[in-house]
Amino acid sequence: MEKNACVGRSNLNCLAGGYPDPNNCAVCRCPEGLGGPDCGRLQPSACGGELHASDQWQTLNSPPGKDIVCYWRISVPEGTKVRFRLSDGEFPCSYGCQSYVEIKHKLDIRLTGFRR
Repeated sequence: MEKNACVGRSNLNCLAGGYPDPNNCAVCRCPEGLGGPDCGRLQPSACGGELHASDQWQTLNSPPGKDIVCYWRISVPEGTKVRFRLSDGEFPCSYGCQSYVEIKHKLDIRLTGFRR
């Protein structure tokens, strides 16, 4: 099936570049990192969560181990910026380099962000 299979059959409003799932037009296929019925929520993961940035430093900790996927969404009031420091990170690069941190900073969350 193709992405446009639900045109005219679904009034689903998928957010952030998501689209109706051609195999089930009642749910959205969401960009990596987003989930929920309309892609408006953070994708479920073993760790991570929603964080509201403030003018005080906050710490995010990712559990050690292999094959762990964590999604965080950091929100700020419109017109403000986020400063962050990545420390104590170990990202072994094996076949395909799947160990990384990616910072999605564009309005279009489908685009690849900065990776380390």
